[in-house]
Amino acid sequence: MHPAASPSAAALYTSVLTTVGAHFQVSVEAILGPRRTAHEVACRQVCCAILAALGERPASIGRHLGRDHSTVIHSLAAVARKPELGRLQTTILATLPPPALLRLPNLTLDQALAALLGSTPPADALAIRRFLAADLLGRGARPDQALSRVHGAYYLAAHPALRAHLQGVLRHFVGQSASQALAVYTDRLQRQTGAWAH
Repeated sequence: MHPAASPSAAALYTSVLTTVGAHFQVSVEAILGPRRTAHEVACRQVCCAILAALGERPASIGRHLGRDHSTVIHSLAAVARKPELGRLQTTILATLPPPALLRLPNLTLDQALAALLGSTPPADALAIRRFLAADLLGRGARPDQALSRVHGAYYLAAHPALRAHLQGVLRHFVGQSASQALAVYTDRLQRQTGAWAH
């Protein structure tokens, strides 16, 4: 990253450049570098569009990417007029880790969960949503969904990275108590599963 940035801003830029770079198979160094192949330019343009969607201003994006702010404005216009880049922007935004995802303006809990669970198999994602709604958020438990809710809880116990991201989302939208409840519940399941395995 270019000029000194606050730790949170540096983390945001690192997260976006790394995620977009991985999607395009372009290194962060290449994104920040001087080369202008069509592929690298498209990658930079999507980076600019995602950072702008997360509330960053063109001048700040330009500073961090080593570009003039007018280049950033041109990048935003390019993504707006090229449907394939717009679709990539939407797809990649949905894969960002929660600290970046939660900066989206007007984001709802349901949208954050949809983005976070987007790459989870549909049956597992539905089970997780049922578990969260009934067991952590108190939105009513239906008896016919009990098995599905248990499946969701076990899925989270077996996938600690997803669980950690969900804890961040719950902390942001609902509060610390829901985030802690998720940790306690899934930790208990992990201990029980470990005891059953022996």
